[in-house]
Amino acid sequence: MALKNLFLAWFFLFFLWGGNCPEGFVELDDNCYFKRHLDVLQDFIDSNTSLKATNPLKIGYQEWTNNRLTYLYLGEFQITTLPDSIGLLKDLNSLDLRKNNITTLPEGLCSIYPYYSQVNLSDNNICPPYPFCFEYLGNQDTKDCESFKCPLGYEEIQGECYKKSHIQVLQAIIDSNAVLHGITPLELGKNIGYQQWENGNLTHLNLINNQLTTLPDNLCTIYKNLKLFDVSNNFICPPYPACFEYIGHQNTQDCDYSEISNNNIPENISDNSGIIISQKGLEKINSKKFQNDLEILQSFIDKNESLNGKNPLEIGKQEWWNMRLVSLDLSSLGLTYIPVKICNIYSNLSTLNLSNNAICPPYPDCVEYVDFQNKEACGKYLCPDNFSEIDGECYFAEHLKILQEIIDNNPSLEGKSPLEIGDAGGMQNWIGGKLNQLILVGNKLTNMPESICDIYSDLQEFDITNNFICPPYPSCISDVGYQKIDDCAHSLSCPDGYVIFDEKCYYYDDLQVLIDLTIINDDIRAYHPLLLGYQVWKDNRLQQLYLDGLNITSVPESIDNLDRLEYLNLNNNKLETLPESLCNIYSNLKNLEITNNLLCPPYLQCFDFIGYQNTDSCEKSFCPYGYLDIEGECYFEKDVSILNDFISQNNSLDGRQPLEIGIQKWKNMRLNYLYLGVNQLTTIPESVCEIIPQLKTFNISQNYICQPYPVCVEEYIGEQDGNNCP
Repeated sequence: MALKNLFLAWFFLFFLWGGNCPEGFVELDDNCYFKRHLDVLQDFIDSNTSLKATNPLKIGYQEWTNNRLTYLYLGEFQITTLPDSIGLLKDLNSLDLRKNNITTLPEGLCSIYPYYSQVNLSDNNICPPYPFCFEYLGNQDTKDCESFKCPLGYEEIQGECYKKSHIQVLQAIIDSNAVLHGITPLELGKNIGYQQWENGNLTHLNLINNQLTTLPDNLCTIYKNLKLFDVSNNFICPPYPACFEYIGHQNTQDCDYSEISNNNIPENISDNSGIIISQKGLEKINSKKFQNDLEILQSFIDKNESLNGKNPLEIGKQEWWNMRLVSLDLSSLGLTYIPVKICNIYSNLSTLNLSNNAICPPYPDCVEYVDFQNKEACGKYLCPDNFSEIDGECYFAEHLKILQEIIDNNPSLEGKSPLEIGDAGGMQNWIGGKLNQLILVGNKLTNMPESICDIYSDLQEFDITNNFICPPYPSCISDVGYQKIDDCAHSLSCPDGYVIFDEKCYYYDDLQVLIDLTIINDDIRAYHPLLLGYQVWKDNRLQQLYLDGLNITSVPESIDNLDRLEYLNLNNNKLETLPESLCNIYSNLKNLEITNNLLCPPYLQCFDFIGYQNTDSCEKSFCPYGYLDIEGECYFEKDVSILNDFISQNNSLDGRQPLEIGIQKWKNMRLNYLYLGVNQLTTIPESVCEIIPQLKTFNISQNYICQPYPVCVEEYIGEQDGNNCP
């Protein structure tokens, strides 16, 4: 072990740091940022005079994660142009460009939408045609557009485009409810309730108190896509369309329950306003467990005068699942008693809230303590066993003891009571008298006792960052966050096979691989091994390693030491060869990316294909048997043949090459993603059934496909324009 530590010391003395940021990153405002992402922000500035900032970090609102841009808000910034480079923001989770003056969209936007990022382009001036990845944008000022036509599957109503199938559902609701006759689909809910549309698609439908008596079955075709659907407080009788988990409270006094059975009740019932049908209907349901839960709710009514006259389904806020009560909120109802029967379902409840009542101990055996009660109504108030009273509230004694140990071990907390620690920067939260949350950020702590492990797993949140806590740390805590440890005595010891580095233990063989990488690659010799690319360590073992764009020319033979590695990214480097040892860990990897290097075939025996390579300097292109060479890349011959079948059977694809149709993604030479929506297709070849099981995504919606079509595509057929079908 001493020799290993000596070697590491020699390494860091020999290879002096040549800069603060790794290759591919630049320093700005004392932080490292991914250069490509900064360049895109600069392109925004260069192409929009309204963005006068000289610092790309100063435009809009930004969020960066692991030094990469993950959120960008540029709404209402008078932006007129999006740079073509926007497609480089592949780490972006959300891009918000609402309320600008954008008129056109670059094709590069489809490189991130919809695969990586959510994009909001509402309230701009964008004219069709749109890039292929957008069906319809909606909410655009198109008055200056030369021509405007709604996309296939949409219809124009008062100058706006609406999804035909969604309009048809609204019309079906009108047709099936006499009270609604005479109104148009877009007027549905106008008087009571509302609709919301996004990009021509219905997203919110509120029809409460509209005297509805039935729901059409075709509602199920759009139900799963609705962010909000509410038809509560109507007169809708069961049975309901099969897709509904609940429909809220209904006035069902005039319903005929003669055909009600368990089969008519949805499997999943979840509704805060009550169960799916009224008590009258529930009496017809033969479910022993369900009746037991109802009896427990009734026992609350029987034992508490404040609930007299209530229906069991009307008390508090309830959530049901598979006809079992799973959550019960009875707070602030003037309760004085908890019935013992609650223990029969206590373990099934994710939430039981009895706060802000006047419930006096003793409680049922299953309920240790009830927070926030009107104790004045109880006379002398007693805390349960194992609880201590502080200022009229009960706290679990064991948790108070642990907080006191934290005080005893940290001079900065001297004089504090257990309930006061965290005042400087943090908080405590107690539920049922037990500690649920402990945040002690910036409290000048120097020690964390091992006893914290007794409650660590029960804490919803625990944070001790930005203190002075020296190792060793409690055994249960894998990440203590940033600590100021300059004054710590370096007494940390590591198990056999591990070395100390930056006051943490690292597996020596894993660290050695990173060192080897710096030694054999001239361009990265000066870099700290733990700052090489982006790394994720778990339990002191290297789990993820991202070395994208670091000009790496060689991978060391020692790579197979990383036997806990799950993700390895070597994209966009200068690799000409790969070591045979990489195959020793290949089966362990969940994801390996080596695209855009200089690798020539044949490849390692464990690889069928390794993605796009710059093969200009290769002596010859080589593809395995059964694969085709297309412009220097290998593709599975059978998959290409199926793409040719699409071309030969659809006139709209005449003149296209197989790799040019739709949006495609290939993985290991096999077709992995195929989007053929909005391509005027009329026929689906039978041969597509051979590849559907391997496709991660398959989309053929918004075409002109008529029946009969292969059985295997039924669930993918989506919306089709069938006007010309026989």
